[in-house]
Amino acid sequence: MKWDAFGQILVAVLTVGAAYLQIQRQRTTPRQSVMHDLDILDRLPKESKARGQLAEYIDRAILKSIEHETELRRDPSGLVIAAIILVGSVAAFYYGWSASLMVKILLWTFAAFLLALGGAGLAQTLPKRKRDAKGNQVKDEVVANP
Repeated sequence: MKWDAFGQILVAVLTVGAAYLQIQRQRTTPRQSVMHDLDILDRLPKESKARGQLAEYIDRAILKSIEHETELRRDPSGLVIAAIILVGSVAAFYYGWSASLMVKILLWTFAAFLLALGGAGLAQTLPKRKRDAKGNQVKDEVVANP
């Protein structure tokens, strides 16, 4: 096993992970957006036309946030399976790196197959959807993160 290549891969993964965490930390939540909108609503004059529209928008945002928090969920078992398949893809690619030509072709083909399979599984299970108690999808309704 070549530890210098593994170390470089590990540093790259940690760098991407740190960047993702930084973006998540700076992102505003739906509740923060509603609080900001409520602050704007308080500062608007009582006779403003925008006041009524903003109040309706805030009501819709709160209702959507409540629905999003209580009804829409991801499929955790599907996410775990997709992640395991993607790790298997990385492992097959890594072990194929130092193998003979025939084994390299086989392992990289297998890694490409696992990458496609894991990516498709991740794309299917990552969006939040309405689910029953077992985690099965109830409706074909996909809602992006607000």
